[in-house]
Amino acid sequence: DGPAHMSEEVAGASLAPPKAILVGWGVMFVGGLSLVISLLFSITSIDSVLSEDSAAGGNPMAQIMYDAAQQRFGSPAAGVGLMVIIILGVFFCVVATMTYVSRILFCYSRDRAVPLSWLWQKVDSRTKSPIFAVWGVALGAFCLGLPMLGSYTAFNAILSLSTISLVVVYVSPITARISWGRKYFEPGPFNLGWWAYPCGIISTCWALFAAVVFCLPIEMPVTAENLNYAAMAFVGTCTISILMYCFPFIGAYKWFKGPAHTVEDDSAHDLTVIEEGKVQLDIKDSSDVGRHSRDV
Repeated sequence: DGPAHMSEEVAGASLAPPKAILVGWGVMFVGGLSLVISLLFSITSIDSVLSEDSAAGGNPMAQIMYDAAQQRFGSPAAGVGLMVIIILGVFFCVVATMTYVSRILFCYSRDRAVPLSWLWQKVDSRTKSPIFAVWGVALGAFCLGLPMLGSYTAFNAILSLSTISLVVVYVSPITARISWGRKYFEPGPFNLGWWAYPCGIISTCWALFAAVVFCLPIEMPVTAENLNYAAMAFVGTCTISILMYCFPFIGAYKWFKGPAHTVEDDSAHDLTVIEEGKVQLDIKDSSDVGRHSRDV
């Protein structure tokens, strides 16, 4: 979904991001499936892979590479070297995530929907990017990672909570599109047409299934140490958000008016230049071709 969050910074935002999502999905499907198959065929000892006392310290992927290199070359060095590929993949994933999550924070700040909005919405004049939002996301990720250093339960809860939250956020507009919100939906240049309904039904069912699965305990018997706290964390987060919106007199319902608009008709214009107090626009309407500017 990263390209969707970067749509304000690309040309042809109505078509380019969904195409990028499809291309990314195809690459990840082929690459991911190939990686999984190669790892499965490389397993030399299931007991070694599942053991927490193995050379890799309970890391299945690292142990598979360790065992395969040991069997093939007589030394685990090659297997350890292969982990560099995984580390590089994680690095690029972190860079991409930092990039698009900072844009999410920037957009929320522009709508004044988060604390310190005045800071996160600042755009650096040199990089032309929301540099403060990037560092804010980095700091937030660092703070979320601290509990994982001392508690495996916290690690599992944070991972499960992030997955549940993403699934709920993803499926909400999809479910609305095929149910109560379908009469308000206006198809854009890129749409699924009739296929939106079967795809939406499958997505909704999968989201419900995934949300339940990620709330289940990770081992039996269940104790206070291995209990999956993701469900409680999710309900707690939703409760706090609802209270922040509905709190009498000072809640967001008193001042939040929805997303901030920079143009009156987004479908008729392309935003090209932003100056102080003015927005330079390309008019697409054939009846009024040319460049115009107006106050916002």
